[in-house]
Amino acid sequence: MAAIEKVCEMCGDYHGHAMYRYKYNHLQMCPKHRKDFRYKEAVLYLSTLEDNKFDYCLVVNDMTVQGNVNGQYFNTACTVNYSSVIRKMRRLLRCRKLNIVKTNIFCWHMCGQTLEAYINGK
Repeated sequence: MAAIEKVCEMCGDYHGHAMYRYKYNHLQMCPKHRKDFRYKEAVLYLSTLEDNKFDYCLVVNDMTVQGNVNGQYFNTACTVNYSSVIRKMRRLLRCRKLNIVKTNIFCWHMCGQTLEAYINGK
């Protein structure tokens, strides 16, 4: 993993190789911040890539969990098991129903726009 992938997106702390265990099929944040996401409204965007691989982005609009990424938590590690990702995001948010939007965005770079504005064409 590159050095930027070892930094917590919530607080900006550098965790080194321990981050690999923290972010496996999950968000790039240390476990002490995960409790802050409980019962927050969020949307999970799944992007289908080739060979049944997925990238995803969790968008949280609550101002208390914006972190260093403005509430848009991306994972571009080409996940194969998207059901595991959905299960872990539900557990993170403590919700039964998670809003899921399937997209076909191959590159998450939106030139400064939010993900919702990019998808809606604003």
